[in-house]
Amino acid sequence: MEHTMKLYAENFKDLVQDKKVREYRLNDAKRKLIKQGDTIRFQKLPNYDEEVLTEVTKREEFPDWYSCYQKYFNEDFKDTYEDVESVVQDTYSGYYTEEETKESGCVVFTIKVLQKINR
Repeated sequence: MEHTMKLYAENFKDLVQDKKVREYRLNDAKRKLIKQGDTIRFQKLPNYDEEVLTEVTKREEFPDWYSCYQKYFNEDFKDTYEDVESVVQDTYSGYYTEEETKESGCVVFTIKVLQKINR
């Protein structure tokens, strides 16, 4: 099954350059439908003028952002953040609320790029 998600330009660039191999999201109803082996079409914000088709090679659920980020901190966040708590606070300040997180939990999709598409 194919799913569609949007990505900010910097994250999109990292994905295209094979620097991004995991996508962190709230495990809401839409994300619960995504399974290993599915594809995700990422669209670049704000103009949707580029897309990347990826395959989900692994799906992991976590009860909260701390446990989620702690697992991959050294691989994905140590060059940008001082510690795991800093990543969590950044998530709460601009992406998801603590209430949403308590309700849905978090999910990490390990992905591999299949195709880069320019419109």
